[in-house]
Amino acid sequence: MHWCGLVVMVLLGITDLTGASIAVAHESVPVDQLTREFLRNALLGRSQRWQTGVPVVLVLSRADADAALVAELSGRELGRLLRGWKRLTFSGGGAAPMVMDGHREVLERLVKTRGGVAVLETAEALTLPEGLIQHVLP
Repeated sequence: MHWCGLVVMVLLGITDLTGASIAVAHESVPVDQLTREFLRNALLGRSQRWQTGVPVVLVLSRADADAALVAELSGRELGRLLRGWKRLTFSGGGAAPMVMDGHREVLERLVKTRGGVAVLETAEALTLPEGLIQHVLP
């Protein structure tokens, strides 16, 4: 498997990655696809399936730092991105992202969502439930 020189971990406990931009995903997600380019394309609705054929399910956080990371990756602020998704969904072009209030809600949803992925800005150590993978974005 090609790791692109990036740190990838399967987490079962507390990690101390404070101040990092990370992708957190359901364990069904191919780790080597958790790149900035793929995440940008997924956020913009251009990539809607993982290489395994499983649909990409975006789970986003409304928290300011996370919304800023989404804007950095996609080139669109969260509200504008979601308006674009409404148009895409209406035309039958995909399923809109799920939007949660914070990290805890995002993580709870990801555990239950095959193909789910989120981008988070960590200001404090996160405790990830079993079944999630984490990828530090360069």
